[in-house]
Amino acid sequence: MREEESAFHVRMVQSSRRRDRLDSTRSFTSTSGAGRHRQTRPGFPTWHSSRSSSSRMGRTTSKINKKIEDLLSSNTLPRCAASKMKKIRKIVKKGGSSAADGSKSMPTSAAPAELAEMTDDVGSLANFSERNLGDDSGYFENAGSICDVVMDDASVVQSLDESIQTEYDPKKPELLPLRPLYFEVPSSDAIHHRDQVFDTLKSQLRNQRGAVITGIAGAGKTSIMLDMVQNSHFGKSAASSNSSIDPFYYSIVGYHFMHCQDPSTLDLARLLHSLAAQLTQHPALAAYREFLVQRPDLTAMLSRQALRENPGRSLVKAILDPLRNLYRNDRIGLDKAVILIDGLDEEEAKDGAHITPIAEFLAKNILRFPSWLKLVVTHRSDKTELTQLMHLPYINLNLGEEDIIDYIEGRIFNSPNILANIISKDQRRKNKMIVKLVSFVVQHAEGSFLYAKLILDLLYQGIITIKSEALSSVPQSIEEVFHLYLSFKFKTSASFQTVSQIFSICLASTRPLSLAQVYRVLEYTDRFTKLQEEYDKVSALLVTRSDGSLMFTHRDFSMWLVEDYHQFHCSLIPAHNQFIRYFATAHICRTNEALDFVHHLAKCDFFNQPCEYFSNVNRKFLYLTYKVDRNILKKVKKAMYFSSFVEADSVSLINMAIESNA
Repeated sequence: MREEESAFHVRMVQSSRRRDRLDSTRSFTSTSGAGRHRQTRPGFPTWHSSRSSSSRMGRTTSKINKKIEDLLSSNTLPRCAASKMKKIRKIVKKGGSSAADGSKSMPTSAAPAELAEMTDDVGSLANFSERNLGDDSGYFENAGSICDVVMDDASVVQSLDESIQTEYDPKKPELLPLRPLYFEVPSSDAIHHRDQVFDTLKSQLRNQRGAVITGIAGAGKTSIMLDMVQNSHFGKSAASSNSSIDPFYYSIVGYHFMHCQDPSTLDLARLLHSLAAQLTQHPALAAYREFLVQRPDLTAMLSRQALRENPGRSLVKAILDPLRNLYRNDRIGLDKAVILIDGLDEEEAKDGAHITPIAEFLAKNILRFPSWLKLVVTHRSDKTELTQLMHLPYINLNLGEEDIIDYIEGRIFNSPNILANIISKDQRRKNKMIVKLVSFVVQHAEGSFLYAKLILDLLYQGIITIKSEALSSVPQSIEEVFHLYLSFKFKTSASFQTVSQIFSICLASTRPLSLAQVYRVLEYTDRFTKLQEEYDKVSALLVTRSDGSLMFTHRDFSMWLVEDYHQFHCSLIPAHNQFIRYFATAHICRTNEALDFVHHLAKCDFFNQPCEYFSNVNRKFLYLTYKVDRNILKKVKKAMYFSSFVEADSVSLINMAIESNA
């Protein structure tokens, strides 16, 4: 062994000397004054190269790093390796510093002064949201969306040196290329715990493969699922100590919240990828994580590309079969496990889309689940066809009134503000008014916790007051609640104009936007603080999540805004036009932003002008071919197969553009 090391050392030294002599004879550099020029020695050919010194240094360093890794893997590192490493590191750091200095001089786009602070917080989006990854939309050029962090040669060598000096820690978990989606339900109210529903659910899961929770809009389906997640291992309240978690909540090993305003939550491949990541994070499924670390072929099947190509095969081979085998070998620390999926009705089938609906996929594969792995899903009462083929028991939230009565009475008697807005000098008469109010809200709610919550919010804020048992000032439907709230905030149509534009942009967008991004799309002429003041008036209906994105508190409100029978109607066509204006000065070079551009172009009315030579559609596809390269259009057409918001007019437009360039 010692002789092999000595021979290798001699070869390394001889090779290094030959390389040094060759470099010295080819050219040398001299410095005189402020200039720097290259000279050649007589009798030797001039060294011509279009490559920069940093690129040659990078390739040389990569070769040396590869050789060092081979030596480390074979455990034949010579005794002179430490000195060699120091010389290499010194040379590379010297070359990397000049490259770093050059990178500092690159121009960057300046943001408005009032957006500087928000761009640092919102633009970078340091949370775990899937929208913040590299495949997010490319509308907005900020540090979080277009800048790639590249490690230079000096840091590569430094990290390699640190890896040599660091001892292997067997307790440190191996990293897997799995990342769960980030969910944040847009709600500002505390969750009302519903014991009766949870008792029914627990009894159903003892003998069934799962359960389906149904109810009308606002019945509390999402709140129930969120309550279970918050009390599970993934929740904030129970994350500190797993031993204190209730066994039922501890058995929750995965969850997913579908939302129509967030396309990433409607993607089947992302759902399966996120569930696999959550399974590896649960303490009781540590054996599954170890199994995937040892089987990179199965881990590769959980990539989004593989899941889009064949989601059924990946589900069975990489998730269900390993879990089934581990459970048989007593390596799963649970008697049963539960997966929660909320909002199957949030996904609507679009003409031209080739994606498999999540509800249809679950119905086809529910019988492949192990008997101990339960599935709990939710949808609205009128969407039973989504889960009819799953053959799971239903839990209807519309049948019982005890929970909603407890919620209303609890809020009234625990809130001095609500009691103060029930005006009566006689306490006995006031008690009768409270009884009438509870009965009135329960009757008109018809099981909707959202309606009851909004009515009590209006009472709490003093927007409505009760002075008689007639209850004439109380709205009788959730639509009347929305209308009354906006009428109280905006007395005239002109005062609602700016907020209407914010609503329209958020409704027309293909993904959640931050207020700073809305400001840029609108090309707002006033200062950003002015737009912030207008937004604050409706921040209870359009909430700001922790990643800075805006989302409507409930789907019913966003659907009500697009209806044209009331004065607060928000038209989407002007919003699509505004997106096209924003894209007019942008260079579209990414697939996702091109896909968004096609979506807004198909819905705008910019080109609806009388012309005997070109139709509206012809002008649109001509503008599309002018703005987007044909190769990108081909990628857009392929991406449309997996897009949840694609429609027939977008598909026909992209087909015309591609065929015209053929």
